[in-house]
Amino acid sequence: MRIVSDHGEVPARTVLEETGSFDAFSIEIRVPSHTWVDRDILCELAGDAVDRAWLDRLDTMVAYAERQGWVDDRGRIRAHLEVVQADVVAQAGSGTD
Repeated sequence: MRIVSDHGEVPARTVLEETGSFDAFSIEIRVPSHTWVDRDILCELAGDAVDRAWLDRLDTMVAYAERQGWVDDRGRIRAHLEVVQADVVAQAGSGTD
């Protein structure tokens, strides 16, 4: 089996492939150099930080991105993806300790 997490869009699409294969198990993370993020998702993720001043600053950022060609025909903003390696920390009861 293989879990595939495709980060070509936000939120990422995650699927289980090769469901009949029990002789190997892996997680594949597909990471392009950039992805497209919908403005509404930014607002949703920002939660309580969203106020009029925050929205004004977001509009300024999006306007700049538009001038640079970093907004697509669906209004999504192009974002660079940064891959950060992290150590896995085992937690009691998680099966990793």
